[in-house]
Amino acid sequence: MLGALAVGETEIRGMLEGEDVLDTAAAMRALGADVERDDNGVWRVSGVGIGGLAEPMPSSTSAIPEQPPGY
Repeated sequence: MLGALAVGETEIRGMLEGEDVLDTAAAMRALGADVERDDNGVWRVSGVGIGGLAEPMPSSTSAIPEQPPGY
């Protein structure tokens, strides 16, 4: 998440890849950050800087649950 807020590229090695990590990567992509994993298990996050994240578009396949009415 911090890599998505940074300016430039963040490289992450040795990360355990549980469902929470994969869901977080999907959420960061939905917000506009570029998150990729290479064949060696190295993750690269191209951050968009403070204020650069965008509101995700509603989608039936979105990894981010929509807020309940009245939230």
